[in-house]
Amino acid sequence: MTEAQAAFVLRVLQAFAFDFCDELFFRTDAAYAPVAFFVNCNDFFWWGCGDAEEVTPENIAVFEQAKRDAEAIECRWEAPHLFCARVRKLRPQGCCYPKESAAIALYDACGPKREIDLGNPYAHPHDGGKYEYTKAMDRASLGSDRGDPVDGA
Repeated sequence: MTEAQAAFVLRVLQAFAFDFCDELFFRTDAAYAPVAFFVNCNDFFWWGCGDAEEVTPENIAVFEQAKRDAEAIECRWEAPHLFCARVRKLRPQGCCYPKESAAIALYDACGPKREIDLGNPYAHPHDGGKYEYTKAMDRASLGSDRGDPVDGA
């Protein structure tokens, strides 16, 4: 491991220490050697998916800023997901928005408003936060009325 790699590893571990250990994953095999770090974001952007965002030397400052911003509004637990949203320039799915209005504003700044679809079936909290997905939406997006891709009907 080079000195720069060691410095990056220490920076990641310090940024995540104690508060966010359950959100940080790492790999050391093959292409990931000597070590690669990932922030867990399962189901945060889309229903039913295993997902993670890689923490790199180029984006660790994004996590550190997300942590400061979340702490400033007394919602520090939002830092890992806020990091992922900022890196992806993508808002969370509607049902994953927090209740705190200041945190909602931080997520809204990450990207454009999302459409309701199978992966994002709930409306934004400011639009009622209700389940709005319908099977007809899949038919419309497929350009066909020949069947239902959700249940095969």
